[in-house]
Amino acid sequence: MTKNKTTTPQKQLTLFDSVCVIMGIVIGVGIFETTPFIAFMAGSPEVLLGVWLVGGLIALLGAMCYAELSTSFPRDGGDYVFLTQAYGNRTGFLFVWAEYWVIRPANIGMMAFVFATYSYEALVYLTPQALAETPTKTWSLGLAGGAILVLAGLNVLGVKTGKWTQNVFTVAKIVGLLLVIGAGLILPAFVPPVTITTAAAPAVVEPALAQPAETTPVAAATEEATPDTATGDAEPEKASWPPLDSLQLAMVLVLFTYGGWNEISYVAAEVRHPERNLWRALLLGLVGIMLIYLLTNFALIRLLGYEGLAGAKAVAGKALAPRLGPLAGAGVSLLIAVSSLGALNGMIMTGARLYYSLGAELPVFSWLGVWNARFDAPIRSITVQAIVAVLMVLSFGRYEHAFSELVRFSTPVFWFFVFMVVISLFILRHKRPDLERPFRIPFYPWAPLLFCMCCVLIFESSFKYALESQENEALWAIGWVALGAVLSRFVAEPAKV
Repeated sequence: MTKNKTTTPQKQLTLFDSVCVIMGIVIGVGIFETTPFIAFMAGSPEVLLGVWLVGGLIALLGAMCYAELSTSFPRDGGDYVFLTQAYGNRTGFLFVWAEYWVIRPANIGMMAFVFATYSYEALVYLTPQALAETPTKTWSLGLAGGAILVLAGLNVLGVKTGKWTQNVFTVAKIVGLLLVIGAGLILPAFVPPVTITTAAAPAVVEPALAQPAETTPVAAATEEATPDTATGDAEPEKASWPPLDSLQLAMVLVLFTYGGWNEISYVAAEVRHPERNLWRALLLGLVGIMLIYLLTNFALIRLLGYEGLAGAKAVAGKALAPRLGPLAGAGVSLLIAVSSLGALNGMIMTGARLYYSLGAELPVFSWLGVWNARFDAPIRSITVQAIVAVLMVLSFGRYEHAFSELVRFSTPVFWFFVFMVVISLFILRHKRPDLERPFRIPFYPWAPLLFCMCCVLIFESSFKYALESQENEALWAIGWVALGAVLSRFVAEPAKV
């Protein structure tokens, strides 16, 4: 046991591995699921592409802030390390508490539910009658919980297994997105049909082919905001959304889709040559993601037409199935499922390092700060994280729109701490001016100040979005954070040296 406690992480992640971690986490299913609603709120192709571009630039600003902090403190823990250095142990503990109970299990649960939804959808094409005999919610909970446990098991086997799993998922999802982009550039552009103003008769959908309960981040919002393409319901007037509110909510969803670029800082101690590879991975990953997202939006507009994109609920399948045949629907569903697994694996891999860092510094949580020498992994942290995430899945699985409720539950808390981290950059510049900083954010202090303003606006918009729910998830999240603030007074004392 003593050997395990003194074992430290090994530097096994190359620049390519680090870029794969970032792209694997960021490029999930949001590009397929949020785009229709963002398109509806944007109102035109130019504004849509502009929103995605601006969102990417905001994420790039944030990535540069994290690049300076990560290269200044190249050890596992990410935000926890930065907040502890700037504000003290109590703030660092409060962040890990929020990550432990709110942010991390919610994000893992989101991706697990998306994997369940689209893997189920792919199976429907193969054995519809067999699936019809089992309730959809049973499949959803089983697949979501199973994905978390299997990927946690792979990460228990060590950094090498976890990183190879991440690399395979990342390459697969990027290849799939490039196929969608290629189809959009090669296939004939969409030609709008003759508009029929009268409502069509409701479509008959076989129970076996019905999509499982919607679990996308925009499901609740889009249910009334977008037209039902199956029944021919008329599109509601957009006047109910003031232009500024529309753009703010669209930006919340865009930045949700870009979310995860900060995760590489959690495994900084395992990156080779962190002084140069950390900031390169952040910038290369974000620029690559921006290009992929912009090209994907362009391809979808070309394949579906703007109105078709703004009204679609299964955008990827709708774009390819009519052109490439019914099996394309199954293929696209598998693509989205694989994408969600990549994001899920990346979050499991990075999140466990955060809890390990807390355990390595605070005596109360020392049982988490054990690095297993045999498997070269923080097994206890991975196990505890998986248990909490599965409990979150079971808890939110009772909601019809589980993904939407998890977004509302965690997003305001996430943006609050991102704001705190960026403010820590200013504090550390003042408190520790002589600290070696291999990467310094350009245009200081204006660039980080601009990102701070964006954080405030996104926090406000996401909090308003959370309050729209009748389930009061935001209040539960605030309650958990408040409890952590009280506990921090008693347990956030560092180990005596």
